Amino acid sequence: MTKTRRFACDGSEGALGHPRVWLTIPLGAEAIDCPYCDARWMMDGDGHEAH
Repeated sequence: MTKTRRFACDGSEGALGHPRVWLTIPLGAEAIDCPYCDARWMMDGDGHEAH
């Protein structure tokens, strides 16, 4: 889960993870999958971002 639409995924396993990639959940979409590790990322809460 993420609180912002734009975030980084690195596999969350330190040296065993994957290169850090920046992902953006499109407006109107509920989730996005990481192209490296297939982790499904969904918005947590109301989806409003801090500017």
